[in-house]
Amino acid sequence: MSDYLFGTDVSHYQKAINWEKVKQRGQGDFSIIKLMYESSRRKDEFFELNYSGCKKNNIPVGIYLFYYTGGNRILSIPISF
Repeated sequence: MSDYLFGTDVSHYQKAINWEKVKQRGQGDFSIIKLMYESSRRKDEFFELNYSGCKKNNIPVGIYLFYYTGGNRILSIPISF
């Protein structure tokens, strides 16, 4: 047993991920998955695939939205599941 947790931070940049292999390699203690593109309000094209892959392999999931305002604008994006 390790004193550390090993996880992944993923988005469309990583393309399709073999979550079974991630788990087998001991890198599946958790995953943080990007939900949306910065300010486009479009869901990351690999979000559903990554989310379901983690769930199928019993990998705990966190979700994030990376948003750069580019100034003094206020972030206000409704999200529902």
